[in-house]
Amino acid sequence: MNILSGTPVWVFPLFVLLLTFSVWQSRARSASLKQLAILPLIFISVSLVRLANIDHLLSANYLLTLLAAAALFTAMRSTKKITRDENSSKLLLAKDYLRGIGIMLIFCCQYYLAARHAIVGSVLSFSEYTMISTALAIATSPMLSSVIAAAILQQRALTVRL
Repeated sequence: MNILSGTPVWVFPLFVLLLTFSVWQSRARSASLKQLAILPLIFISVSLVRLANIDHLLSANYLLTLLAAAALFTAMRSTKKITRDENSSKLLLAKDYLRGIGIMLIFCCQYYLAARHAIVGSVLSFSEYTMISTALAIATSPMLSSVIAAAILQQRALTVRL
């Protein structure tokens, strides 16, 4: 309970906002490639900056894990979850709970890092940081894989037109 009482007030509206985004990301919807790319770019930037402030090796672990997981997600599932509406040239995203779960997992990891750092200081073990950076990468990968799959789909549509 001490952790919640020591949490800055702005974190609670952020939690509600991210919860709303996670529900929105989970439902079937249409979007453009630019709209799909906004949240992953924000989450990747925030995670990279935080991890780079701790240790550059964590940033490298994060990026390598993120790229590997995103490639795997793209190959296994994301290309089946996105189609292209030929009439409006928008991307149609199927219902996908992994994107929403990923957002909440990112929030939990970032909150954990901030809370542990506030309580313990900078004496967290490297293995604990490595687990968090890996979890952040895996949580971000479903959103990034959606962007990659959408970009591939649009590239194929452009190639067919030519």
